[in-house]
Amino acid sequence: IRCNAQFPMVKKAPHLFFIANKPVEKKDFKAFLTCINLAVDPLEELSLYLPENLRKCSRLRFLDQDGSWQDLPFERTADGITVNMRFDHTVPVCITLA
Repeated sequence: IRCNAQFPMVKKAPHLFFIANKPVEKKDFKAFLTCINLAVDPLEELSLYLPENLRKCSRLRFLDQDGSWQDLPFERTADGITVNMRFDHTVPVCITLA
């Protein structure tokens, strides 16, 4: 397991299972994130640290329950982004950063 400034990391959500992948081949996104809230209580927002090469992302999308990609509003922070989205108990949320 790698954890340093080169990789995205979750902030202030210790019960969130988080996987960050980058595409091997050129895609229309720079990172693919999988988030699973393991806490019983829902998480109403998610703050992420992003390495510098991902901080300038212009678009976030998430995979909705129908299997369609939807735009995901976000706010920039000094070291990453904050997403205002509900993360329910054990429901995987897939997010792409472009």
